Amino acid sequence: MNPDRWNQIEQLYHAAREQNPDEWDGFLKQACGADEELRRELESLLGYETETAMLLDRPALLVAARALALDQRSRMIGRTLGHYRVESWLGAGGMGEVYRATDTRLDRTVAVKVLSEHLSTHPDALARFEIEAKAAAALSHPNILAIHDFGDEHETAYAVTELLHGETLRARLTRSPLELQEAVGIAIAVAEGLAAAHAKGITHRDLKPENIFLTEDARIKILDFGIAQMGPLLSDEAAGVESATSASAEAGMLIGTVSYMSPEQAEGKKVDPRSDVFSFGSLLYEMLVGHRAFQGKTKLETLDAIRHQEPEALDKVSAAGLRPIVTRCLAKAPSSRFPSAHELLLELKKPRAERVPLARRKPVWAGAMALAIVLLALALLPQKWRAWLPNSGRRVTSLAVLPLNNLSNDPEQEYFADGMTEALIADLAEITSLRVISQTSVMQLKGTKKSLAEIAHQLNVDGVIEGSVLRSGDQVRITAELVDIATDRHLWARTYDRKVGDVLTLQGEVAREIAGEIRARITPQESGRLSRDRSVSRAALDAYLKGRFYWGQFKEESLTRSIESYQEAIKIDPAYAAAYAGLSESWTGLGWIGARPWEEVRGMAKDAALKAVSIDGTLSDGHAAVAVVALRDWDWKTAEVEDRKAIDLNPGYPTAHMSYGNILRYLGRAEESIAQAKRAVELDPLSALTNEVLADAYLCARRPDLAVAQCQGALELYPDDSRFHLILGWAYFYQGRYDSAVEAITRSLAVDGVDPALSPDLAYINAVTGKKEAAHKTLDLLLALAKQAPVDSGMIALIYTGLDQRQEALDYLEQAYRKHSSMMAWLKVDMRFDNLREEPRFQDLLRRVGLI
Repeated sequence: MNPDRWNQIEQLYHAAREQNPDEWDGFLKQACGADEELRRELESLLGYETETAMLLDRPALLVAARALALDQRSRMIGRTLGHYRVESWLGAGGMGEVYRATDTRLDRTVAVKVLSEHLSTHPDALARFEIEAKAAAALSHPNILAIHDFGDEHETAYAVTELLHGETLRARLTRSPLELQEAVGIAIAVAEGLAAAHAKGITHRDLKPENIFLTEDARIKILDFGIAQMGPLLSDEAAGVESATSASAEAGMLIGTVSYMSPEQAEGKKVDPRSDVFSFGSLLYEMLVGHRAFQGKTKLETLDAIRHQEPEALDKVSAAGLRPIVTRCLAKAPSSRFPSAHELLLELKKPRAERVPLARRKPVWAGAMALAIVLLALALLPQKWRAWLPNSGRRVTSLAVLPLNNLSNDPEQEYFADGMTEALIADLAEITSLRVISQTSVMQLKGTKKSLAEIAHQLNVDGVIEGSVLRSGDQVRITAELVDIATDRHLWARTYDRKVGDVLTLQGEVAREIAGEIRARITPQESGRLSRDRSVSRAALDAYLKGRFYWGQFKEESLTRSIESYQEAIKIDPAYAAAYAGLSESWTGLGWIGARPWEEVRGMAKDAALKAVSIDGTLSDGHAAVAVVALRDWDWKTAEVEDRKAIDLNPGYPTAHMSYGNILRYLGRAEESIAQAKRAVELDPLSALTNEVLADAYLCARRPDLAVAQCQGALELYPDDSRFHLILGWAYFYQGRYDSAVEAITRSLAVDGVDPALSPDLAYINAVTGKKEAAHKTLDLLLALAKQAPVDSGMIALIYTGLDQRQEALDYLEQAYRKHSSMMAWLKVDMRFDNLREEPRFQDLLRRVGLI
């Protein structure tokens, strides 16, 4: 039995169960027509004895199914499906059971719908269940129930959704009639969600009060896309199943709940979004009038009313000024209705005066009064209902884009999901009015169990974007959702389908949409950069994203692999500016970590950086790469100019702020350096590197107390980071806490596996605290080692400085200059060289390095 046939049987079974048993025979004749096999299946499910046609009081199949369900519930409690721990049963619906569960990875409460056990081994039911999840997952909108995940574990198929608290619209209508304002607010919210579905080519086909949920925090959610008709934007598999579904619809299949069916549904014809518009009209009518638009004594009478009769009591609809909308929605001919929910929504949002047909317009004063009444109604609308109206655009000034979830379940595609995360962050960071947390920080939260509120507090942001990436061949689907942490409201959500080569251009589009939603100001220059075409070939993009992935690991082997990946991208697309910028960063990285001598990598790093900016002068990464090379070359002017260009092009780029902070620090512009370092930390708060730069800035500004506080805070995140222990040690030293200094520096050496006897830092402290013999011992060991292996001459000079042997110190500083030691950049601000500052040779070194 194919999934479509199963869908047909299930829907007709539930429709029949809504009727009295004595009505079943007539209903089955109408629904099944000449399809005897279909009728036999339904009679079996409904408990018919085919030989005697006698109705059983309790069908054995239903008894067995209920027993299985109860047994399944007891065994499900406490189980873990994927990373979801099942905690309690919530209810049953459609094809399965629904449970409350905890997402142990993100530490959030979710709902898990599990396929009924007696169906789990049925291939058609399993396929149908998966298609139901895919239909909903294809949509991402604040007014549609969010599907987080889908899985199949130990023959248990499950779908994970957000957990809602509240009641269905049916329950709300049962309690009491709706006020006009409440009905309008709900209608607009439903139309918005439905419009999003129609835009993705998906028709709901079962819109009814039972499938509209009103949450406790005044949100509206459309539920149950289980019988949705999916358009061509979904996967080939889903489209294949849908083709079968459509074919069966044409063959006379009744799908949907009878009272809210469109005439074409009632006749078993093929449906499109206009069928949902009819169902919406029935829904709106019921909210306004208080009873169903079409309701006979039997389901057959109801079907006949839908096809041939007009609803009564339209005068109550007229009083609300909504009669033109309801009438058009409930037109018998699909061509007379709104084409989709989008056009319906536009009409629904118009002031009442604009909705009245021209031939029946009242005098101007009457129209003005009607508009005033509508505006007054909106002004008096309770906050609870006002929340259901379109989002008013709350101002969000800081954002974190959490790592996009790789829905392919293929670890080999992780680099692609991470690359999409980085690209979206980079584009949003170009907007000056936004503070966007860097990828370095958010990637540390990958797989975290923290709640969104905890993450936002840690990163100090008021908005969070989460989403997913699903790649299939040359196609990619990106889903993103913006959450306002202060109100826990989903402000914006979209799903995008593109070719892989177009995703970088897409990220600019996403950034612009998000900025518009939160009312972030975008300058014309920023808008132009975000709108630029960045299409690349699929192969080149793949290679580039792998390069970014390897670069992020920042180790010798991974940096080497990143270089290979960038070179592959450039070979495919010689005009790929971003790949050249990445290549420069990786060459510089090898020199930075000491894996290669700077003299060896310098030329390749510089050539790649200059090539990047020559191809694309608007690429901030390229200018930042030029600045880093210039800094290492002691070309301070070029470095400063290029970093400022990078920051102008991308104000949210922490690497540029960090690099600029380093330049200012070396030049002795302490307060400016601290300001840039602080900005880098704001943008990348969980990065060890940004926090180290700020601690160094405090130290060189001769503010050891702030350096101590910065290091102590960072060590809570990075207890084994040797650099923080080293900076902390020197901060203690400048405070006169020599024992604490030695202890911290010794800890740093232990982390790196360095023999304390070979430490120039400890030797310097020994020298200035009167332990000259110990200092000389280390000096002798290093001088002996220098005859066999490279030893930084600047470190030898440091020990001589501590011993106050100034000429020897200057001799080794001269050697350090010739070898382009990184120590030379520190000469102007390092307090350890204070006793050399009046020496002419030292002043000459400062001039040659460009520091004075």
